Amino acid sequence: QLAYACLTMLRWDCAKSQGAVGLAGIFLVALSVGAGLGLCSLIGISFNAATTQVLPFLALGVGVDDIFLLVHAFSETGQNKRIPFEDRTGECLKRTGASVALTSISNVTAFCMAALIPIPALRAFSLQVSFNVVL
Repeated sequence: QLAYACLTMLRWDCAKSQGAVGLAGIFLVALSVGAGLGLCSLIGISFNAATTQVLPFLALGVGVDDIFLLVHAFSETGQNKRIPFEDRTGECLKRTGASVALTSISNVTAFCMAALIPIPALRAFSLQVSFNVVL
């Protein structure tokens, strides 16, 4: 995932290359996973194999998808000369904010519904993924 995110955001023009943005996004997702698992540990949700081996990659997939959407919208606003640099972030969030929010809400809803399963390991995994998606 790390190499894919960095390589797909590289451009031949160094000024427009966004490989470091992909790397920073993956680092941010990794910090989010650590914070989410720490929060779950703090409130007493038990860890299992799915939590430690599957959850980081699941969170990475969800996070990288949102990063790609935001980076694409940001680069599109850069091509439009009418939008001042200070307003590019707002325009970027206006274009992709609803999509990012809707996918996050649907993921949290799906995993909260999965937490109703009577199997304790799957319940714990679903709750931990829900906390990580919220973060």
